Amino acid sequence: MGSAAFVTFGPRCGCGAGGSWGYITSACQLCSCVPGQVMPCGNGSVMKHQEPTLRFLGATDTVTGSRYLLEAGGKRVLVDCGLFQGYKRSRERNRAPFPVPPHSIDAVVLTHAHLDHTGYVPALVRDGFTGPVIATDGTTDLCKLLLPDSGYLQEEEARYATHRGSSRHSPALPLYTAADAVKSLNSFKIHDFEDPLDLGGGMDMTFLPAGHILGAAQVRVRIGSHSVHFTGDLGRTDDPLMNPPRPLGRPRSWSRSPPTGTGSTTPPIPNANWGTSSTGSRSAAAWSCSPPSPSAAPKR
Repeated sequence: MGSAAFVTFGPRCGCGAGGSWGYITSACQLCSCVPGQVMPCGNGSVMKHQEPTLRFLGATDTVTGSRYLLEAGGKRVLVDCGLFQGYKRSRERNRAPFPVPPHSIDAVVLTHAHLDHTGYVPALVRDGFTGPVIATDGTTDLCKLLLPDSGYLQEEEARYATHRGSSRHSPALPLYTAADAVKSLNSFKIHDFEDPLDLGGGMDMTFLPAGHILGAAQVRVRIGSHSVHFTGDLGRTDDPLMNPPRPLGRPRSWSRSPPTGTGSTTPPIPNANWGTSSTGSRSAAAWSCSPPSPSAAPKR
């Protein structure tokens, strides 16, 4: 959980109808909540951050489950929507409630088709997400194969667990079904490389080549004079079949390490001149801002 100075702990705002306790960061038009108050909220209005923020909802403490939540101008954009894979402790995180209500997310943007970046999309759509899933042509084509197959395997594993009696449920329940996956494909919207797209809330995004696999993209999101760059998974520069990834370039800003841990939240963008990258070719994200003055740099 991030800093209470700018993060609303509960996803809704109001006067107690199913909400949770949290610091209120902006006035609610439906009730008497005011900035700075701590009170139970939940009369149906989705609470959004006033200042742009970036939250890590996955790919923390593990290299799978890629999920990054950007919030700006009353809009929520999820970059990648992956499955946690590997050890059971990681896979069990797929069963936890999504950190924000799926219906409160305005758009999902996918870097590429591998399931640790896309495999939770069927569950998100089934649980209430109604916005577009924005992806390249190649990523969309691969997801038409991978997501229904993932749903089938989820059902097969559930049948096997029922047969063995190894599940606490009877019958065992799949995370989602092949039918859920096929239905989620209706939400996909193809977008080209190098073509800026307005996401609302003052955000626009551009897909840049990443190599790696068919359709793989880096995602650059601009919010005013600031930007955040998600590399996704990068391919090799000398791949005989794939184009090399587009260089990130040399941002002029200094950087510092971000907060760690699942669901951590960055400082608001004006103070967010930091970058992160994980081991190997895994995802990286970096805020790019104007150079700070010497007095503005953090103490090491």
